[in-house]
Amino acid sequence: MAAESRMRLASLSQRERQVLDGLVADKPNKVIAHDLGISPRTVEIFRARVMRKMGARGIAELTRMSIAARFAGAPRSGSGQR
Repeated sequence: MAAESRMRLASLSQRERQVLDGLVADKPNKVIAHDLGISPRTVEIFRARVMRKMGARGIAELTRMSIAARFAGAPRSGSGQR
């Protein structure tokens, strides 16, 4: 799941990733819109695109996918590297 989520995350545009970050941070559309300097309706459009591209059915699934994708490439503790 992590590798597939990572590939899907890589397919997002910069703006879609910014909206995703806001969604994962549990911010309302209006707050995301204000932070990015765009309208709430534009956030709704990007949110729908992100959900479709990531293949998520809801925000909880989207959050899990996002976390899995972002930690998939992180070095694991105890890997012997110092």
